[in-house]
Amino acid sequence: MREKKNYPLGAVRAESLIGKNVVNMYDGVRICTIREVEFTFESQTGEIELLLLPQGGSSWLKKERKYLRIPWNDIKKIGKEVIIVDLGERTNSKQ
Repeated sequence: MREKKNYPLGAVRAESLIGKNVVNMYDGVRICTIREVEFTFESQTGEIELLLLPQGGSSWLKKERKYLRIPWNDIKKIGKEVIIVDLGERTNSKQ
């Protein structure tokens, strides 16, 4: 059995985001379900800047991958099943 680790309050493991729905609080629309996740970091502080969610199918045939780019500051709540973001009118696509 895996040992349960005590992470600091507010800490999130990247793998725990897989399978969660991303919902825009502006209009309540589900933007996507996370299947894969990447991050960008601020080089000076190491803080997360962007949550990058690859869009579309397999990218091994594509030259350039497309991402849904969610600023870390726009993530309002990470729950057990849903991630609430505040993107305003920036996105209205439902996947």
